[in-house]
Amino acid sequence: MLLLPRRIVSGERATLAVLDMNGRLTPGVTVNFSNGDRLTTDATGRALFVAPLNPGVIYGSIAGRTGRVATAILAPGEAASTSIEVSSAPQFASEIAELFGGNPLRASSSGGAENLARFEIVGRKNGSFLISIRLVPFLGRR
Repeated sequence: MLLLPRRIVSGERATLAVLDMNGRLTPGVTVNFSNGDRLTTDATGRALFVAPLNPGVIYGSIAGRTGRVATAILAPGEAASTSIEVSSAPQFASEIAELFGGNPLRASSSGGAENLARFEIVGRKNGSFLISIRLVPFLGRR
């Protein structure tokens, strides 16, 4: 599975990742873009790239696989924002861990030097679990 940011500012760096069928990061996978760019994931299963300079939409796909993922390339002025906010989360948590404070849970960041948000997870049973967080732009009232 190819994971790409939904939106990227033209000329800025971004990271993509490739997951195998078990959700593990996969090294050595070639990713092709519709603009002709091609790159390969590193030992961590990720690849750093620079967004194309022309705004629009590009598509990424895993070499030899069907399906593609769209990424919007924004002009620098289109993406001006002073903060990033997590505005949604999965509607469930597993018999193993729970989010402290409720589910879904929101947090925001100023986007400055301390660009972070904290989430506490409470373990309820022994076992392993996968944590997935999706960053989305702020679209509503606070």
